[in-house]
Amino acid sequence: MKRNETDKLFENLPACAADFIKIVIKKMRYHKKVRREVMAELAAHFEDELRDCKTSDEKEQKAQQLIEKFGDAKLLGVLLRRGKKRCRPLWLKTISHACNIIFMVYISIIVLAFIYNAWAVYTWSTNDIDYVKIINQLNRPKRTHADNAWEYYKRAIESYVEIPKEFEEKLKCDFCTVKFDNLSKVDETKLEQWLQQNEASWQYIVKATTLRYYWRNVSGLSPYDNEENSKHNKQMKKLEKLGIWIAEKEVSREDYKKAMNTLLTVMKIGKHLLSSKITLEYLVGTDINCWGESAILRIVANYPVDRDCLAITLRELEEMYINGYPMLDKQDQEIEMLGCMQSSIKNNWKIYEQLNPSLLLYRWSRPSTEKRARQFFEKVDYQSPFERNKDQQITNEEITLFYNPMSDFWRPSWNTLIELCYKQKTRFRAVVTILALERWKIVKGIYPENLNDLVSAEYLKELPMDPYSDKPLVYKKTADGFLLYSISHNFIDDGGVLAKNKKGETKLWANEGDAVFWPVMGK
Repeated sequence: MKRNETDKLFENLPACAADFIKIVIKKMRYHKKVRREVMAELAAHFEDELRDCKTSDEKEQKAQQLIEKFGDAKLLGVLLRRGKKRCRPLWLKTISHACNIIFMVYISIIVLAFIYNAWAVYTWSTNDIDYVKIINQLNRPKRTHADNAWEYYKRAIESYVEIPKEFEEKLKCDFCTVKFDNLSKVDETKLEQWLQQNEASWQYIVKATTLRYYWRNVSGLSPYDNEENSKHNKQMKKLEKLGIWIAEKEVSREDYKKAMNTLLTVMKIGKHLLSSKITLEYLVGTDINCWGESAILRIVANYPVDRDCLAITLRELEEMYINGYPMLDKQDQEIEMLGCMQSSIKNNWKIYEQLNPSLLLYRWSRPSTEKRARQFFEKVDYQSPFERNKDQQITNEEITLFYNPMSDFWRPSWNTLIELCYKQKTRFRAVVTILALERWKIVKGIYPENLNDLVSAEYLKELPMDPYSDKPLVYKKTADGFLLYSISHNFIDDGGVLAKNKKGETKLWANEGDAVFWPVMGK
């Protein structure tokens, strides 16, 4: 109630009565609207009792008597509050009781969450396991530092000169889309200068790729610790881009043999990263390989590469993964997952976070989480997409029946990762097959009738298998060349129709159409 309204309400009452009513209303501690009503009722009651008083002294005495009859102001306020509560409508009482119950339940959950999360953190804090140390040990072969390519990559990164900012946007495109011949003289000069500035960096890369082994110690596994890993992967990508543009310069000078050798060096960077036990580093390796493979195919598709160059490149690629294309390891994945979970809990423990009830669904104890992780990785396998589709064996959704929200949160999408491995392996074998086909064409004048001819003539060591079928990649001779493709995600041979995504954009891999490796898209 506003001050002028209150003064008007008490203008006919003695000061002692007005003060008493104000104290009662204050002690009542209830809704404003109800308090205003009670104040008006008490004021009206005093006015009725004091109406017959003739003088101010009589009003004062009479008011004091009424106050004494009312008794303690605080007690009166409490009684009035209780009375008003009892007079509330049934629906309002129901809502009020429901809110009280909800509040008490919420407080109980908060207390339970704090106790439970503290216990879960305690189970991870005791019997601490150094998963980072385990990963680093697995990552390192029994070799000396002299055999470690990382020592040279590190020097290459230290020697690397960043590309000028104003020129960087012009080079953010695929290999052979922007060519030296299409650049202005100013841009070509800038690019030449940048490549010359990075000559020392490139020589370190070349030296690194002559070594068989690569390992790098990591300091953390979880997303909270991966700033260093993220920085390292970006640096390795920069080295790859440097090699791509060195190859483009060599193509512009029609030195295709040297360009192919440069791209083989780029792919050896990817090979080193594929040997890593860290998933993100492995994925960067596959990306680098994709760039190298795409560049090789574009050169073969657009430029006259002689048979000797093809033979050398083919031999180098065949020997690159002589023991088989590297796949992700289940044991490494399990250790990395547990390391991520332990780090995220121990290194980011904050008191106020433990009051979050949602963490009841997220944090499980170490024994429970480790058990679920073992169950998960015991169930997963290395089936190709075709085998998994045919046998309808355990999928990610079925594996989730071993429910542990914490492990499910960190658990890698195993089927997706394995399918990615198969895709990259298939792409690599497709590149090797295309080089063998082009070499056959140069030597014999025509393309072979089938891929078995390449194996029989020892142009290929083995047939390139399609992970989406139980057969090799589809090879078809055409009037102007040949088709080489995988039947892709829909497990249907669409006759070499280019795959497209939901937006209608042409992609190598998509749900509809085939993954066509040759002819090269957008050559």
